[in-house]
Amino acid sequence: MTGDADDRQPKDHPLSGLESLSQWVEVCVDLSSADGAAVVASTERHDDRHRILYATDPTAERVADLLFVLGYGPHTTATPAHPVQTVTTTDPDDRLTWPLLIDELVAVGVHWLQVHAIGAPGSALGTLQLYRRRRPPARSLDADTTVSALARALGSEPVADRVLGASSEPVAGSDVVSVAIGVLAARHGLSVPAASALLRAGAYAREHSSLDEAQRIVESLGDHES
Repeated sequence: MTGDADDRQPKDHPLSGLESLSQWVEVCVDLSSADGAAVVASTERHDDRHRILYATDPTAERVADLLFVLGYGPHTTATPAHPVQTVTTTDPDDRLTWPLLIDELVAVGVHWLQVHAIGAPGSALGTLQLYRRRRPPARSLDADTTVSALARALGSEPVADRVLGASSEPVAGSDVVSVAIGVLAARHGLSVPAASALLRAGAYAREHSSLDEAQRIVESLGDHES
């Protein structure tokens, strides 16, 4: 009898009690059957900057930096009005739309990327970027809807103050791309978009990823100063 009575008791909401950004991301990763994710803060007024608030692993961090370096991709089209943007490396339409992005994702071992806008219309705070090393066997629209609702809720003032406020420090090393672009802009007197394009050109010429090129530029600072 006691067991039956306990079964009839209302259960806590599965998201109740979440007090950290890492817990929130873990829930979204689990719902999406993803391998990892990153939460990236950005604003339209400062589109030349990005800050990784939390990343589950180095691959998630690399994908976030990659999107910033390229300057285009699902993170630029994911808005509160169109909150879910998905890219699959084997999809012909995605390859036609994002050819350079697809090549870079494959280079880091990622074959599925889904981006959700954080915040409500008119108050987008950034994006949740989920990745998988393999394409999911089937896409769950229910999971997409749920994660989008969570991303929208994360941007609400009370939740943002509690959860995002606990992660005020960016992920260590996530500034390497911003630094590299800044170095190129200063060296050559370029705008930020032009410096980003120069970084990509250098990566292509040296036949490695844009992230590797950013690291090379940062490591070369000592050589130029000596």
